[in-house]
Amino acid sequence: MRLIRNGLILLGTLAVLAIMLVIILGDAIDRDRDRSLGSSVSTVDPTPTVTRLDPNTALTRGVVERVSDGDTVRVRIGNTVETVRLVGIDAPELNGDAAADCLAEDARDYLTRLVNGKTVYLERDVSDRDQYGRLLRYLWLPKDEGHLLVNQMIVGRGLAVARIYGDDDWYADRLAAAELDALRQQRGLWGECVTAEYRGVAGAPAHWNGRGDLDCGDFSTRANAQAFYAAQGGPRSDPHNLDIDRDGRVCVGRRPSEPSG
Repeated sequence: MRLIRNGLILLGTLAVLAIMLVIILGDAIDRDRDRSLGSSVSTVDPTPTVTRLDPNTALTRGVVERVSDGDTVRVRIGNTVETVRLVGIDAPELNGDAAADCLAEDARDYLTRLVNGKTVYLERDVSDRDQYGRLLRYLWLPKDEGHLLVNQMIVGRGLAVARIYGDDDWYADRLAAAELDALRQQRGLWGECVTAEYRGVAGAPAHWNGRGDLDCGDFSTRANAQAFYAAQGGPRSDPHNLDIDRDGRVCVGRRPSEPSG
């Protein structure tokens, strides 16, 4: 009887240990999945964040008359129509008569559905206009008792990248978080615009031979650079030092003085 009792105790202990091992391994797998930005995970769109703005926030009311591309709109402000460049983001270029960048039309169409013909509120950061005379603004869309930051919604959808221009960085952390979420979920650019040039390595540039060191200038798009970084083991391993800020987002250390498109 004692032998049977001891055997049952041993089996019970082993069962508990097995359950603990499954839990530990499951947590480890989840953590690895979250860290691997190039992994194939859910593509569910993010839930928009409604923000209750400070009553003292300086806002300018306008109505969107036309959407030019994924980061540029024409807004009627009073009796004047202004071209507004959404600050803090960079969407794919339509390129006129040339071939459009990957998902450029999708970015434009999404922004059109979001704001065209609607009342919006414009918020200035530090800079007023860019070198092309466009207003540089954050775009707020009224929602319930607050507002939605349109710049953030486009980035969170994976149809633009977060990018700091000069000193205009009021919402840089917020936009960076939206981008990182889009990266992890492989939305938009991060799931559809990555190419594999060298032996199937995601994002690797065509000229790479598998041995030489690469920097950000070697990649045709930041989506490719991000995918390559993940394929090389990022963020745990970054042999090409693409993530200089160690925040999981590559090739964002440069701060161009003006938006280029």
